[in-house]
Amino acid sequence: MEKHMFKQENGENSYIKITGEVGQEPCYSHTSFGERFYEVAVEVKRLSGNIDKVPVILPERFCSQLKAGRHVGIRGQLRTHSKDVGNHRQVLLRIFAREVWEAQDYDKGINQVELNGFLCKEPIYRRTPLNREITDLMVAVNRPYGKSDYIPCICWGKDARKAGGKKVGEPIHILGRMQNRKYVKQFPMGGQEEMVTYEISVMKILDDRE
Repeated sequence: MEKHMFKQENGENSYIKITGEVGQEPCYSHTSFGERFYEVAVEVKRLSGNIDKVPVILPERFCSQLKAGRHVGIRGQLRTHSKDVGNHRQVLLRIFAREVWEAQDYDKGINQVELNGFLCKEPIYRRTPLNREITDLMVAVNRPYGKSDYIPCICWGKDARKAGGKKVGEPIHILGRMQNRKYVKQFPMGGQEEMVTYEISVMKILDDRE
């Protein structure tokens, strides 16, 4: 990942760039200020060969470039919003596309994220049964005009230790990638359901001097 790839355009504090294959035709999402927006999943290949199905929200003008099976690149910002899913509310993480292009190098699976934000919850540090260190973070990333997105992040190893020592309200500068992960949610009244969540897998926590 590039050391200095951050694009602070129009006051944005998040940046993401992906390349992958369009998994399906875009479907209508919502209308905002008279403009129609659509959602589509882009399949991004990891180095391991596994696939992350990354959800993208985009203006209608980009839809002609996003036919199923087409190889594309997308640049934009990360956005979150709450939605009723089944019998509970879930925070959904999406790419808000600013640029779309035909990607010849889609098979490299470019997946680059950079965030400038603040911790808005206490970090959760733990060890797996195999003694691997993990820390879960919730990072508030400010948009222009007073809005914020609350982006879940997961750190590993030395970055997990570094993140685990941070306090609520501290600034944090992250490089990583967007991934999806399946988990089983247990409900208070009994029962369970397999869910899919999206998060940022942290590759590096940058110091202020970097």
